[in-house]
Amino acid sequence: NPRGEPVYLMTDHIAYWFTDSAPMTKATTHPSNISKAFILEAIGGVGATPKTEMLRVLSAFPLFVVKKRYTPYLDDAPEAAQLLDQALLEDYDRVASVRGRQIYRRRTSD
Repeated sequence: NPRGEPVYLMTDHIAYWFTDSAPMTKATTHPSNISKAFILEAIGGVGATPKTEMLRVLSAFPLFVVKKRYTPYLDDAPEAAQLLDQALLEDYDRVASVRGRQIYRRRTSD
């Protein structure tokens, strides 16, 4: 990612610092925060929810999304999980699988 496009790491978030990039939002500094309404409200204000935070992340059109096949913390945020699944299906291609991590790349609009 030499152009520094946004990347959404849903696992192994320390890689942000190894790649000189930043989490997409304050809440995604730790991946599981997206499922914790109390943290989201503290960061984003009253009314912030896992769904609104996932919308915020996805609306920034991350070039890559990296996640494990199963993401247990999204069990607590089914609406956010559904948004992510829909975006991955419609807008991304899985380009690699590395040590259990699924790497998705945003499709270009050619």
